[in-house]
Amino acid sequence: MNKLVPVFYSLVIIVLLSRCANEFEIGDQFEYKRSLVVDGKFTNEFKEHRIILSYSEPVSEDGFAPIVNAQVRIEDDLGQSVYLEERELGVYYTPPMAGVVGRSYKLVLSRGPDDQYESEFQELKASPEILSINQQFSQIPVSDTNEFLSGLLMSIETAENSNGNGYYRYEWHDTHKISVPYPSRFTGSTSYRIVEPRTEDLEHCYRSASSSNIILGNTLSSSENRMVDFPLVLKDAGDIDYTIRYSIEVVQYSLGKSAYGYYNKLRQLNESNGTLFDRQQGEVAGNVKSANDENEVVLGYFEVSGVVKKRVFFNRDEFDPQLNAYLSGFTGLCPATDFYINTLDLVSFYEAIGVAPELRTFEKQKRAKYRVYDYFEQPMSNGVTYLRFAQCTDCRYFGTLNRPDYWVD
Repeated sequence: MNKLVPVFYSLVIIVLLSRCANEFEIGDQFEYKRSLVVDGKFTNEFKEHRIILSYSEPVSEDGFAPIVNAQVRIEDDLGQSVYLEERELGVYYTPPMAGVVGRSYKLVLSRGPDDQYESEFQELKASPEILSINQQFSQIPVSDTNEFLSGLLMSIETAENSNGNGYYRYEWHDTHKISVPYPSRFTGSTSYRIVEPRTEDLEHCYRSASSSNIILGNTLSSSENRMVDFPLVLKDAGDIDYTIRYSIEVVQYSLGKSAYGYYNKLRQLNESNGTLFDRQQGEVAGNVKSANDENEVVLGYFEVSGVVKKRVFFNRDEFDPQLNAYLSGFTGLCPATDFYINTLDLVSFYEAIGVAPELRTFEKQKRAKYRVYDYFEQPMSNGVTYLRFAQCTDCRYFGTLNRPDYWVD
């Protein structure tokens, strides 16, 4: 092989990189053209359905540019229409209603007599029942390393789709219940030099999260036309280390083939890791078209889908036993020994509470290392104040005190 070839390629790379480093004014080279962005879906759920209309913004801008005072309606294949009301800037709502499985719907909107848009009709397809949501210990290799991500893999199984091959999009919403071992029952007050009982129970808190990536599945390779052991998300062991009860809700949207193709392109675009050699990010046109300009690119998608939901609960002792090797809980975090003080002047330091009640904010308190979790009166003294680490006594380090309406113990 010619030894000059590697040198040549090295020089090319150096030149390319040096060229990439040159600064230039984007405005001098390109003129950014804003596009209409449509974000909304219509399902068989009885509720107020929402459509968000906005303009795209250049990468250098960070904000939401709503489209206001538009005329927006959803039309079915029988010619019946329902008009949406703008209640927030750029956000339009239907009255409470539900789409009908088997019927087709399209979105029609207008920003003026010469500025009209509409989507193609899409059939609202029934979504088969989610039979079960399962959990099992799993390890997934981390790319470019020799390490593994260990945790609970959440997967689902569905009933058969009687209409043949199915295309689905999934969302999940989960909640952890966390209970600290030494809940703080008292708080220090430097204004009155006493220890006061707390008015809130700091033992139980709840932390919730939702999926942020695009999760797609199909039954093209299934002889039964159903989803079996379809993986949704791996919950990292560190994320559930202090969890005593866990709940997850799975939402399944039944899509048409064109909608599935749109989301699949969008997913591929979002999964690009941004290296020099990756496919560059671009526009993914949706299913809304301009009636006045066939060359205009409209972003986003108006989705018509059937939806089903399922929620399950797991106690900590119901998790896959293999997970136990990766959980330590509060055992390592909270030593068995107490720390106590006799001088109440120190309570203000450990609890980081200001003299004035309006200064006793959680933001100030959470910077303190300790919390008062117990207090005993003693004759001829100010009493003994017992403290432990804040993470062992105040569940607000892990979530909020608000118990979700759907929660079941």
